[in-house]
Amino acid sequence: YAWDDAHVRAPGGAGAPRAKGFEVVDQIDTYYGADVMLLPAGTLPSIATPVLLIADWRGPPGQVQENLGQVMILGFDPKATRPANSDSPIQLIPSFGAYSLDVFTIPGVGTMLAIANRQVTRPFSDGDYSVYDQESFLYKWTDGNFGRFQTLGGNFRSVYHRGVSATQATAFCSGKCATLASIQSVAALRGASAVKGFSSEGEYFLAIGQSVCEPLTGRETCLDRWAQPQSTLLQWNRVTNQFGEMLGMMDGDNIRLRGRRVRDEEMLLHQHALRIDAGRVVSWEYIEIKDESRQLLLASSLTDGAVLYDLSIPKVVGLGAVVGIVQDPDSGTLLTASRLDHTIATLQRATMHDALGRAPAPRCAVAGGASTCMAFVRSMVVPSGLRGATQAFWSTPARHFLHTAGASSPEMRLVVTGGVSRDERVCGALGRLVDASLFADGPVDCQDVSFSFDLRSTNNARLFASLPTLDRNGVLSFTPRDFEFGFAEFRLVLSEQGGLFGASLLPGTASSAAETLVIDVLPVNSPPTMTTRHVTIGEVLGQSSAILATALSPGLHENEQALHFEFNYTNPGLFSTRPVLAVEGSQGVLHFHLSPLVFGRSEFRITLVDSGLDATPAGDRRRSEEHVVLFEVLATNSAPVFMIPGRLEAVQASGAKVIDNFATNISTGGPEEAAQTYTFSLAGVSRVAGVWPADQLFAVSDAPAFSIDTNGTLRYETADAINGDFRITVRMTDDGGTLYGGGAVLEQD
Repeated sequence: YAWDDAHVRAPGGAGAPRAKGFEVVDQIDTYYGADVMLLPAGTLPSIATPVLLIADWRGPPGQVQENLGQVMILGFDPKATRPANSDSPIQLIPSFGAYSLDVFTIPGVGTMLAIANRQVTRPFSDGDYSVYDQESFLYKWTDGNFGRFQTLGGNFRSVYHRGVSATQATAFCSGKCATLASIQSVAALRGASAVKGFSSEGEYFLAIGQSVCEPLTGRETCLDRWAQPQSTLLQWNRVTNQFGEMLGMMDGDNIRLRGRRVRDEEMLLHQHALRIDAGRVVSWEYIEIKDESRQLLLASSLTDGAVLYDLSIPKVVGLGAVVGIVQDPDSGTLLTASRLDHTIATLQRATMHDALGRAPAPRCAVAGGASTCMAFVRSMVVPSGLRGATQAFWSTPARHFLHTAGASSPEMRLVVTGGVSRDERVCGALGRLVDASLFADGPVDCQDVSFSFDLRSTNNARLFASLPTLDRNGVLSFTPRDFEFGFAEFRLVLSEQGGLFGASLLPGTASSAAETLVIDVLPVNSPPTMTTRHVTIGEVLGQSSAILATALSPGLHENEQALHFEFNYTNPGLFSTRPVLAVEGSQGVLHFHLSPLVFGRSEFRITLVDSGLDATPAGDRRRSEEHVVLFEVLATNSAPVFMIPGRLEAVQASGAKVIDNFATNISTGGPEEAAQTYTFSLAGVSRVAGVWPADQLFAVSDAPAFSIDTNGTLRYETADAINGDFRITVRMTDDGGTLYGGGAVLEQD
């Protein structure tokens, strides 16, 4: 349908006034259109029109497999006028019960089409779950169509929702379930009925709703009769290049904590299956509330209604700069004291498993026959007197301590020793940042720190374009001057200002002991550079040369270095001897000798090397980037060949003459040029002796007065009044052309 402001008639019929409304513009016949999606023009590369995708759940009646349907991908022009079912099919994808589809893009991977295949046939009786164990598929748009990319089948498992009866659970499994940690699961994404791909915080997910209730089954019947499978949430794994179970370690978190992405070998650590008890899900929607940094997944469920799930994953906190770890021997609990987070965190030994009963942490120690890990429980901010914790230990009642934080057992207490005073925090820098402006009316509960940076000695006064500085976070910044090297020695002192007690309590404690820093700027060999160019030549005989590279340079300010080439090449049969690539001035000249009558292409991979240092810790580089140069030899035309007598005597006024075999040994060139055509012509006449002009030698007539045919037969007629000695030049021309030095002409006198 399309909205029309004026052309839709009211229900009164053709005579009724027109009114605004939706008007039918297209009709596409399906057997059971379960899902539809319209992609804007340009979504699929190489497709200029909008694209309409339809999941046709069932095929025509009478098929052996009743639900053998298809996904229709149609080119759709909403402005065109056309009869029903005339949209251009881009692709038809056969499927078994295609019930839901979604198109989404993963940067660096491509445009993906996810198809949820719900079932193969109708169940023959209530509780027949096997027909719903159909593989779903992920397709990728490549070269103008969607090709199968990943199978979502028996490598994933389904579990039934919570609260089912024993009878329902038995029917769900039908002898096919595996049991881990008391959780039963079957090898399939059973009853896939809704699919949605989405991105959240830089990660990519695929939500798959699952149901074994038939479309026309009522809600109460569905709940009473069958055990519904839980729905599945999968996550994209950039290492395996596929969707899999949820990852325990994500790039965004790792960049915030460690400044880098998760290492490839760590991606599968703590991977865990996530199943969602959402009932009979028919569609999903991802929602992001940016102002609150919240990520939500909305499920439309025919049994549970509209269900909103919070995708925020709890994270471990309070373990920054742990200075002490202690264990309560009675409970197996670990407590940690954090110097930067100012917290005491609790970790507890626990048997861990995911939604399928699998242990997601294979590196955890095995205890009591099960995989166990230290699970994070909570963290607690310690009193201000314990800021800057330096140690944590257990104490018995007989031991003296100043500060305690809760009792893990009746006879033992955790002791955390703190710093000198609570104002030892750095304002706005380390740990929990302190805003000094909050203390404008009184002493500031933090201290400012700064470094003094004094130059003591150097062997190059021009070493730095900007002198080194060290900020209060310990970050050293400096800019060496281009092409200058040497060393500089600095004296560093860290000083503090402010705090609750103003000046330092003890004389001489406001500044640290002096430290020495030496910055050594080493000379670095820059890699040589060049500009290359491809070469195309015709066949040449003997030793030849060609320029493959120009603008050779050993690097900036390194003109004293010598240069040479390293190279290899393909198609060695093109050359009769190995070519030589030499440095000649600022050019790279290839000296070569071609094999006779051999044509083709050779690929030269050349590297320019200087005589400087290479691969030192300072970063010296003596090799340029490898360049690829194409050297191509094309077949050229050989000059034609013929012979004629050196002297011809004729009698004045003797009329037309014919001389057979006047031109002999006629050839267009080599044997490969035998198919060429050729002609003879008079190239010139000059007088050798006599008084008659050369241009009047031959008689004037309708036919040429001097000609040689392709058999070498000469026909000529001299003018009656002419005599003398004349030089005649005969030209032979073939049709092979003169490209790349080819010869198409030969002249003989």
